This record gives sequence, structure tokens and C-alpha cells, in this order.
Amino acid sequence: KALAQELGPSGIRVNAICPGVIQTDMCANVAPEVMESLREQTPIEKLGRPEDVAQAMAYLEQGFNCAQAVACTLAPAIGLDVDQTFRLMEGFGGGMGGYTETCGAVSGTVMAAGWVKSAGSEIPISKMETYQLANQMCARFKAQNGTTICSELKGIGNPAGPLRSCPGCIQDAMDIAIDVLQADARAGE
Repeated sequence: KALAQELGPSGIRVNAICPGVIQTDMCANVAPEVMESLREQTPIEKLGRPEDVAQAMAYLEQGFNCAQAVACTLAPAIGLDVDQTFRLMEGFGGGMGGYTETCGAVSGTVMAAGWVKSAGSEIPISKMETYQLANQMCARFKAQNGTTICSELKGIGNPAGPLRSCPGCIQDAMDIAIDVLQADARAGE
């Protein structure tokens, strides 16, 4: 983030993945109290897992937009076909079709919330539950990044530069979506 802010005014974009502490073999010998302290210092109060970010970043590298990277990564876990999800989310990239409004990564999480909470078209009564889950995801993303607006995140027109890179937004959206969807599943048990 610091590099993006420093180099942004010179027209240099910085895309970096900064997942924080990831639970790998390197953490095996770290004292539990240190790991707990690190967990408490993360915005979503959980330590990352390699698989939480890896697939979304692989999709981004393949040319998926932010919305597709998030939604397609979440798709298998929520019972959706990746190719159909890719097609459905194509217009949501670039802040809604390149309009630089709502961040595509956020849109991907909202799609997942809708799929998980909706009762379907035969019983259109689940909107409020979906809205609550989507609102939770959007509010957490905004609290962490200052906005959900693509142009503000990218720093378009802002001499101070970007607030967060696209890979960073994808990482944050994935972390938040996983956390919120898992909490919702536990609450429904």
C-alpha cells in the first residue's frame, strides 16, 4: 500500500499480494501466544490459509476480472459451476462493466451471498436475509479499505494514488467472504 501511494502520483501502479500471516509449515515453531497476537492484529481476526488466496490469484493471472476471480474461487464451495459463474460475473469487472463503481471483488462476494441465502424464484421471500449477509460483507470491506468504489480504490483522479491494488481487493474480499459465509453456516447449524 505504501508503494502504491508513493508511486501512484508518478503514474506507476503497484499490484501486490500482501496476505499477512499465512498458516504454513514456517509457523509450526512459533509460540501459540505469538500466533494469537498476530491473529488479533489482522483486520478480520483470522490467519490466512494458502488456499484462501491462491486460486483467486491464479484466476486473476489467467485474465479473469476481479469479480470473476472471487466468484469463481467461491463457486465450488457453494455448489456453483465455475464456467457458468465466470459468464455471469463477466460484466461486473472494472467496477460494473468498466464504469469504476462498485468493486468487482465486492460484487463477487455479494453474488455468493445471494446464492447461499436465496430461496429461489419459486419462493421470492429471502431478500432480507441475502441483504443482511451482503451488507455485512460490504461493510467489512469498506471498514478495511475505506470504500467499496473501484475508482477510489484504484486512486483514479487521486494524486495520493490507490488505496488498494486489485489483487489486494481480491484478497480482502476472499478473506471476508470466507469468514462471513462460514459464520453464517455455523449460525444455521
